[in-house]
Amino acid sequence: MKNRKHGRPARVLAHGCALGLALVLLGGCSDGYPAEDLDQTSPFDMTNAQRVRALNAVSAHANRRERTQFKLVDLMGSEGSSGAEGSTKVRKGVPCLLSIQHQRDGRSATVQQHTLRRGMDAVVSHNAAEGRFEVHLVDGVGPDARRLGMLMRSNSWTHATQVDLLVQLMIRDCGMKAEQDGGA
Repeated sequence: MKNRKHGRPARVLAHGCALGLALVLLGGCSDGYPAEDLDQTSPFDMTNAQRVRALNAVSAHANRRERTQFKLVDLMGSEGSSGAEGSTKVRKGVPCLLSIQHQRDGRSATVQQHTLRRGMDAVVSHNAAEGRFEVHLVDGVGPDARRLGMLMRSNSWTHATQVDLLVQLMIRDCGMKAEQDGGA
């Protein structure tokens, strides 16, 4: 009887230690992940105005030396930017003008503007000389596609691919109406 009585506290202690060790090890699994998360809404479910806000949020974390700001204007008069929730939404299917402002190391800002249309693409490439990832807007899909402009530079592949996806979805939604009207 004594063995059972002394064996039970030892078993409870062993289970407690094992549980504590498991919690410590599982807590360590979060190492390497960003401390703050961006919006959890799926980019596929966002409006283009939400995608622009997400682009600006990614850009704010992507490159400390270069600040990139995105603005999207539908060519029918509405504007979507990184502003407050009450900002005018860019309507799905309306042709859009993407404005990209780059400011590097305190120099004066440069601005690029591109009318988004179906057939365009965003591509991620690695600039080995600078050790950075670059996202470019291109005029088509494939190896012969001409680069239209730099969207963003980042040290992080994750940031670069986020920008890539967001811009591809904006191209899809901005170009829809033009494609539908042309086929009718």
